[in-house]
Amino acid sequence: MKKRILFLADIDSAHTRKWAISLSERGYEIGIFSLRKSESSLFISHPSIRVFNEDGLATQKFHIASALKLSYLQFVPAVKATIKKFQPAIVHAHYATSYGLLGVRSGFHPLIISVWGSDIFEFPKKSILHRLLVFNNLKKADAVFSTSEIMREEVLHYVTKEVDVTPFGVDVNEFAPEEAASLFTGNPKVIGTIKSLEQNYGIETLISAFALVKKKYAADLKLLICGDGTKEQELKQLANETGYGNDILFSGRINQQEVPRYHNMIDIFVNISLQESFGVAVVEAMACEKPVVVTPVGGLKEVVEENVSGVFVPVGNIERTAEAILGLLDDPAKAKRMGEEGRKRVLKKYDWKNNLDDIEKLYNKIVS
Repeated sequence: MKKRILFLADIDSAHTRKWAISLSERGYEIGIFSLRKSESSLFISHPSIRVFNEDGLATQKFHIASALKLSYLQFVPAVKATIKKFQPAIVHAHYATSYGLLGVRSGFHPLIISVWGSDIFEFPKKSILHRLLVFNNLKKADAVFSTSEIMREEVLHYVTKEVDVTPFGVDVNEFAPEEAASLFTGNPKVIGTIKSLEQNYGIETLISAFALVKKKYAADLKLLICGDGTKEQELKQLANETGYGNDILFSGRINQQEVPRYHNMIDIFVNISLQESFGVAVVEAMACEKPVVVTPVGGLKEVVEENVSGVFVPVGNIERTAEAILGLLDDPAKAKRMGEEGRKRVLKKYDWKNNLDDIEKLYNKIVS
């Protein structure tokens, strides 16, 4: 096949960047059509990646939360012009609703739509019209990709076509166990998470559970919370109200290149989301041989092998979360064993190099 692929995707998404850079390093010419301009210069060092964003596209005011994403239709001519200019072999839309709608309306084939999470778990449930929009987009795509089996099952509620699972793995050389200088003085045990500070990710439950653990655990213990979001001030206030504010560090948003180092500062990784389409942060932690405490929701149920690579706790349950953390702290051998098993699982299922091999095979199959 002609190795030229056009992504319709959010250019500032870490996932978009990873797909684009990884494929460009394999000899593909990648085009990215995004509705906003990149805030990063990351693509400058990758000449085989071209970014398409017509003048004014990023600054035009349109209601992105409008009922049916119909405001996106004004950008269809720009997508068609980009396709004519770039001449891709494949158009790959990342998101079933917004960019998927643009892909469908462009009329280009073959078109792949990757579902990401809320576009398939939440959007179709808003109304029958939302459901019909998703159904129509997925029906008209030549192929549908999903990062997890649980999302694949959800897609099959709307279409009967084959859905290919393409896990969003990690670079197992980049994400690997190594010594990392701590942000804390002394030598404390560190509980940590790397997630957006939003309602969905259960950070308030983690803070409250940490306070319970502090009351029972005699040794030095700290909590590291990495990320930013709309709940930041509220969560910082909760941290102070527990009486352990001095033991809880909010690092803010961290640069993508720094993520492996931060994972290696953490002894036990906690990801207790209300919903999770896949769980990339958990895969990263497991690759760094960290035992994980997670909720059995969405893709986390297939990423983590219960009581082998991690511990499951009920959503929003402070006491059970505290028990799980304390159990790993009190049994270092168990924690170490879970961490080792976690990395083995990542090497087997979520090595990004192998995932890319499978994606390339699918691209060739779709074109042929």
